[in-house]
Amino acid sequence: MALPSNLGHFNLLDEIAHGGMGAVLRAFDPTLNREVAIKVLRQELASDPKFVEDFLREARVVASISHPHIVQIYFVGDEGGQYYLVMELLKGRTLREIVETDGPLDEERALDLMIDVTEALRAAYKSQMIHGDIKPANIFITEDFGAKVLDFGLAKLANIEADTTRGIWGSPYYMSPERVGQKAEDFRSDIYSLGATLFDVLTGRPPFDAENLEELALKRLNEKPPLLRDVNPKITEKTEQVVNKMLNKSILMRYRNYDHLLEDLREAKTEATAKRLGVELHLKPGPPVPEAPRPPAPPPKQSLLPLVLTFTIALLAVIGALLWSHSTPKPAPQPRIVTPSADDIQKAKAEAEKKRAEEEEKKAEEEKKKAEELAKQLELEEKERELILTTDRNMDPSWYNSYDFAAVLNAYKALDPQITTSTNRLLLKQRLRLATLLVDFKSQLINDILRLPYDSGDLLTRQGNKLVGRIARATDTQLVCVTPPYGEITIAWSDLPNWALRQLAFFYATAFQQSEMAAAQGHRYLTLAAFAKQYRLSESAAIASRRAIQISPDLRQDVFDLFGGRLPPMPRSPNPAPGR
Repeated sequence: MALPSNLGHFNLLDEIAHGGMGAVLRAFDPTLNREVAIKVLRQELASDPKFVEDFLREARVVASISHPHIVQIYFVGDEGGQYYLVMELLKGRTLREIVETDGPLDEERALDLMIDVTEALRAAYKSQMIHGDIKPANIFITEDFGAKVLDFGLAKLANIEADTTRGIWGSPYYMSPERVGQKAEDFRSDIYSLGATLFDVLTGRPPFDAENLEELALKRLNEKPPLLRDVNPKITEKTEQVVNKMLNKSILMRYRNYDHLLEDLREAKTEATAKRLGVELHLKPGPPVPEAPRPPAPPPKQSLLPLVLTFTIALLAVIGALLWSHSTPKPAPQPRIVTPSADDIQKAKAEAEKKRAEEEEKKAEEEKKKAEELAKQLELEEKERELILTTDRNMDPSWYNSYDFAAVLNAYKALDPQITTSTNRLLLKQRLRLATLLVDFKSQLINDILRLPYDSGDLLTRQGNKLVGRIARATDTQLVCVTPPYGEITIAWSDLPNWALRQLAFFYATAFQQSEMAAAQGHRYLTLAAFAKQYRLSESAAIASRRAIQISPDLRQDVFDLFGGRLPPMPRSPNPAPGR
């Protein structure tokens, strides 16, 4: 079905997502000169008053709260019975897309995102609202503001009991046991779903799985969820404890409020960071100091008679020894056995206690020093990360409006001397590599147009106008269309939508495949894959990345680095690559 050019006063550009309630379109708002996202209710549902009520409720719920981690609603419209919702246009991917494409997240990143979502849910609950359908597909990871919660279409006011007349609704892998049993729900049902989501993004699988929904429901009601560390042993014990509490089958045994959950999530994040940096956060007790022997008890008093007898025997023994010494060799001296006095024992005990205290003080100083170093490291990492994210935000117009990839590359290069921590160096390296590939992508297009003009009759501008003539020349800022006999028309790169640049790139890749060396052809497809990745053209990214490896196997590692260690997934029914 062809996309109409307008909806209300909004210019429709392309479809970016499709869900159960309808399509999500990218559009341009000429009154405020900005791009927006529009969710359109499916036509067959718009005639159902209940579905319309749900759709409008989503708008009321989300629009009533303002929070950086909840998608912002701008406008609700009705165009000839076609209901639609206008919201901020997000740049990034859903958590589901990230896990499916890149695999499970590292522990620190996952906890950071769950903290964002928890703060969003807490803000909504303060207005007596719960979400009702927390899952990876409803958590959008933006390029600059972390996580944003999507689709409050299934949410309901927290003081309304579950509607058992409508049956079970929600996402089966993440719904709470009380949802399955059709019992009353509250915010702790969202906590369960968030726990299932955290389990999924850390392991790559939900807590429960089964061949059918009935078996899945029985497992959730009757079985304990698997231990997180049994599936992923790299996870810290604290994170496992938090997830276990979130996934408790009894709603009464989960977290009683979002503040306690946030406190534990942040503590788990600190332990995960400490583990990565090799820092011990908790003091371990030292070995016990052995106790000094007790002094012997004083001998009992004796009468004088035994003393006299003893003295006499000792004297005779001495005389006998003297006489014997004249006739026999002198024996070796016997070692002297010294019994420590009470003062000696007390002194030894005091010295041992002093030594133990000194060792504990030394350990405490070492732990304090490590904690200070960790705090400085975390502060530096956060400061550097904010520098990168600020640059990301400043570069948005260059990425999405003018395709000025050279400006993006120079901005990230300027950051290079300021980024020193290993984590942020990796982040910056990824951005530099992507920007470099996109500079090559645009340069290749300019050279291709100069070599072979393009018949622009199948291209549309962002405003939906059809290009006429041939694109005969191009520079870094503009393209020139020749339209005999009317002359030339100059347009800016920013006038073309991203799918038009993708179409040009596939056309020229096919046109020059016989005349280019394999290395040049492979690099061409690598830059095309980078462009498709940046603009979320998933099918084109999958096709271009595979062609790059097929033509030039040496690019395999470059492709894997570009897509986080794996190839982007192919669509189930792949269509031919865009182009002519």
